[in-house]
Amino acid sequence: MSRIFTETEREMLEIVAANVEEFHYEMRKQITQNKYAFEVKAGDTWYNWETETVEDPVPEEFVGFWVMASARCLQYDNFEECLKSDDWVKCTKEEVITYEYVEIS
Repeated sequence: MSRIFTETEREMLEIVAANVEEFHYEMRKQITQNKYAFEVKAGDTWYNWETETVEDPVPEEFVGFWVMASARCLQYDNFEECLKSDDWVKCTKEEVITYEYVEIS
């Protein structure tokens, strides 16, 4: 299920997001459509601007990998902008091995 983060959640995620990656998802009308993905690690601490305290740890519901629910052109949008405006879903990180065959000349 996708979700849009609240302001407090976004502030927390901007601090604790690890391994933020932008990756190619598809081409649409010759425009690259990408997504951001990031990881939240268990035990990370963050600063709560509302209460002006260091919160420990990150709530369990945020621990794990997250990816944007839908791809779009990210040419002018950084990670923080996408946290504000996009839906996000929890995901897993899987290793995919691909091979390319090149003609011997």
